[in-house]
Amino acid sequence: MSPGIAVVGRREFVQLTGLGAGALILGLRPAGARVAAAEGQAFRFHLFLSLDASGGVEIVAHRSEMGQGIRTALPMVVADEMEADFDRVRVVQALADDRYGDQNTDGSHSVRDYFEPMRKVGATARHMLVEAAAKAWGVPPGMSMLFLGARALAAMDSAKTPRFYFDLRRYRKARDKGNFPFTPSISLLYALDVALDLLLKEGASNVHARHRRVGEAARQGAKALGLELFAEERFSSPTVTAIRLPSGIDEPALMERLRTKHRTVIARGQERLMGQIVRVGHLGFVEEPEIRSAIDTLGIALREMGVHV
Repeated sequence: MSPGIAVVGRREFVQLTGLGAGALILGLRPAGARVAAAEGQAFRFHLFLSLDASGGVEIVAHRSEMGQGIRTALPMVVADEMEADFDRVRVVQALADDRYGDQNTDGSHSVRDYFEPMRKVGATARHMLVEAAAKAWGVPPGMSMLFLGARALAAMDSAKTPRFYFDLRRYRKARDKGNFPFTPSISLLYALDVALDLLLKEGASNVHARHRRVGEAARQGAKALGLELFAEERFSSPTVTAIRLPSGIDEPALMERLRTKHRTVIARGQERLMGQIVRVGHLGFVEEPEIRSAIDTLGIALREMGVHV
């Protein structure tokens, strides 16, 4: 494994090992993408973009090129930013829907006005794909990986903001010497190396199949306890299962009982769902017995608190 920084495609790749319990981050998560997914169906990253199970890309064209009768310019911007093979791209006409914004084609403004927004659509999808892959690597927290495009590199060089440890120019310079500018967390680099070996040995198709099996085990286990799933099963995820808690349950007491008596930690709901759901994660190196054990333990704790499950 080559430490430090490597060049990936037309973006520079920077690997940092942070201090303390950090996060595994790939790219910058752009805001604003509308996402909805269903098992076995196309994954919709955004109103203008979806990806099917075979890797085909569907891009919605809401503006055509004036006087040319073609609609590929803006979809090609999206595909280029994704680095997608345009031979596998299907361009479809946008519906007459206000969500797509102004669909007039006048004054040759289509590309001029929408180049940057559609470029961000492609960038959002690319980053989401890379992030999703990274979370499944099973690497301990504390490592960050950044993909930097040409504009980000230019901004990095021209920025006047004071910086030291996270000055990426230092990492780029050290990359040329096959090194880090600061002492890295060697244990994280070894963990990444081992995790990638395990993933390559299992094979991508087997990894995907295992996640589907484990997700199904979580859902069936919850239903066997008579608990309600938060999401409709047609929208179920192979990476996490949210389960509604019985009405009236003392959720803080349940979490404390699971942690102290049963040595089991299950994620709580967040914000408006705090106290209403628990979340069982099954992304990464997780097998069915582990998930069944977690669900069974949840059932035991609920019964100890007087809930009939």
